[in-house]
Amino acid sequence: VKVGKANTLAAKAKKATVTAKLATLKTKAVVLASNVAVAKPVGKVTYANASTNAVAKKFKVAASTGAVTVPKGTKKGKYQVVITVKAAGSSSTISSTKTVKFYVQVA
Repeated sequence: VKVGKANTLAAKAKKATVTAKLATLKTKAVVLASNVAVAKPVGKVTYANASTNAVAKKFKVAASTGAVTVPKGTKKGKYQVVITVKAAGSSSTISSTKTVKFYVQVA
């Protein structure tokens, strides 16, 4: 068993709610810039969708940037998005995972 220093990863949502335009979603998917602020990670940072909401589960989260893609045809509403942020760590630092929650408002 290898024991390393704790990873100093911190992650939080930049805004409690981000908006996607319903009119745009009728014709194409909308890519929302990352709403996750990451500080002091050790090692490579990756993002993944961990949402439990049936609609939010279908949102794609870019593994390298955390950008959220809302699929074409998503209905009007407010959906909670849950993103896991993982810092891989290093030879002397253990990996760390944080969960960030925010809402995507389709209006």
